[in-house]
Amino acid sequence: MHTICIDFGTSSIRAALRKNRAVHPLKIAPRSQIDNASIPSAIFIPKAGDEVLFGVKALERGLAGEPSLLFETSPKAWLSPTNTDALCTAATPHLPFSRWLLLAGLLSLAVRDARRAAQRGYELDADSLAYRISHPVWESAERSKMNVAYDDLRRVACAEIGGQMRYQMTAEEFRRWCISVDPVQGMRRTDVEVEEPVAASLELFPDPPINRRSAALVVDVGAGTIDLGLFASVVPDKGSKAKRKLIPMAAPRSLFGAGDEIDKALINLVEVKFGSTGGALLAEFRNGIRRSKEQLFESGSIVFRNIEVSRQELVKTAALRGMAGGLKQAIEEMFAEAGEHFKVQLNAPVHGIGHLDVVFAGGGAKLEFLRALVGSVVSMGTAKLSVRHVEVNTPDDFEVEASRTRMAVALGGTTNEKDWPKTEMQEAIVRTLSVPLK
Repeated sequence: MHTICIDFGTSSIRAALRKNRAVHPLKIAPRSQIDNASIPSAIFIPKAGDEVLFGVKALERGLAGEPSLLFETSPKAWLSPTNTDALCTAATPHLPFSRWLLLAGLLSLAVRDARRAAQRGYELDADSLAYRISHPVWESAERSKMNVAYDDLRRVACAEIGGQMRYQMTAEEFRRWCISVDPVQGMRRTDVEVEEPVAASLELFPDPPINRRSAALVVDVGAGTIDLGLFASVVPDKGSKAKRKLIPMAAPRSLFGAGDEIDKALINLVEVKFGSTGGALLAEFRNGIRRSKEQLFESGSIVFRNIEVSRQELVKTAALRGMAGGLKQAIEEMFAEAGEHFKVQLNAPVHGIGHLDVVFAGGGAKLEFLRALVGSVVSMGTAKLSVRHVEVNTPDDFEVEASRTRMAVALGGTTNEKDWPKTEMQEAIVRTLSVPLK
């Protein structure tokens, strides 16, 4: 079997294929306004309630300001542990479509397009493909419930491939699909539980010298979560039959409240500047928030309708200072835990770990106010490690328009089961990102 991993992100969906030993990012979104590898995680139902739209079509209609019953650009938030009890409730009181059914429709389209891209680009038979869907890490108390929710979605999405789902459907067509889809069609449970920080670490962990031990902290900054993975690795001698393995040094973390929280803080800042007369202008700004945010962090400032906002203003807001504090606290906890569990590796006279590689990934990989949190020296128990920031380069012959950092979860998520790190003994940490300011 060849493996496709669907990275179900908060703002967009990406996919990668492992064919034998080679890994390929997939062009699943040739018409996307983001890039040709990214389907917008958008769902739109117009005010008349007569249509259901997904992906690019949903985003276009929603950003055009068309009145709607539902315009959701981050539906993955419906799958957070605090929201799963509402999955089976109607997404809008005016139509009978639950949040779960809308998510299943969106993922069905992503799986279908990933399958088509794999068949078109790599001449694979549909029956030779296995599918995985990534997710954040969950606490043990929530794991069983969340596994069931994701596994049911995967089964529906995989059972639907080649079926009747389209990106734009009448409400009646979608209702008939909801009735007809069968979630149980011989689809076995996925072989690997793809936790996002683990998948990103598998793809981006820097290659150390041969027969050397190394450690890396991977910080994957997405729209909904910041995922943290801290691993050690040894690359054997060239003649050894042993393979490199990633060993978890601390429990992976998923911190809810990332890029979307930055969006909210920026909108609030602009709202204050507009005052009471800027309702319509604020709505226009909100529709283009992600493009404005990227421009702000790249150039240092933006001007919208004679209103100027600087990057420094945004970083100084209580929301972003709390966000930075939460990330700093989580990283410090991981360092402390790693020092306790890996004293031997850290202090070993032969092949000891002398420094820590830090790799930022995801759509927020270049946010300097977050990158600055990891200092030049960190403490792991009794060991002191120097920090080296490792920049991730996208190869010139990369097969999609998205960067390698944005594709990291999908690419790493295709790793063979026998090479997947054993993280079950670790208790994953899940919480909101921000901490109260003192």
